[in-house]
Amino acid sequence: MNPNYYKHFENVIEENTITYDPTSFYFDTTYVSSEIQGSIQSDDLEEEIQQCQISLDSIIQKDPVDTVIRLIEDFYAEKLLYNKVTYSVVEQCLTEYRKNEKSYEPKEPELFIEISKSIGHTTYDTTYYKNNGKCNWNETTTNSLELIVGKYEGFTNKLKSNRGNIKTGFWEYVCFMLSMHGHNNYTPPQCAVKYKNHRSKSK
Repeated sequence: MNPNYYKHFENVIEENTITYDPTSFYFDTTYVSSEIQGSIQSDDLEEEIQQCQISLDSIIQKDPVDTVIRLIEDFYAEKLLYNKVTYSVVEQCLTEYRKNEKSYEPKEPELFIEISKSIGHTTYDTTYYKNNGKCNWNETTTNSLELIVGKYEGFTNKLKSNRGNIKTGFWEYVCFMLSMHGHNNYTPPQCAVKYKNHRSKSK
């Protein structure tokens, strides 16, 4: 595989969430609640990025796959009002994702787009999620959001028309990645609204 493939994005994972052993490719993973993650957020985005940079694909391509499945399953369990994303759902979508990887270089949001479609979330709807009111964003969190979304211009160009029913899964992916940065107090619609408003102000 082209080594440049792993440069699609950088997944910043808090030390409390995943501990990485470069000699074994095994991960000791504990899901951290919103309250705990909120208390361990870094005030310095650059320092946070330098401390631990891991691609979600580097986890997907190596054992244990169970680690990836449970991370995603726990994410949906915390965010969805009526959760239909089970271990088997994630496992099936992940299996298809890995098959596709052999023939082309998939963009990471595609996995979450397939998960959302598999549970019938083909139409973007803010009522899917818990705690979807107003929320506070600081500079660090906003920068993290921009960093994540900015890597996928090919997807953001399609969001307005929702071509291919990608909007739900894309913002779920962004929200998941934001939680891997240690910012777990947000929902996918909150991420979408914040990004839209932030981009409007920056023009």
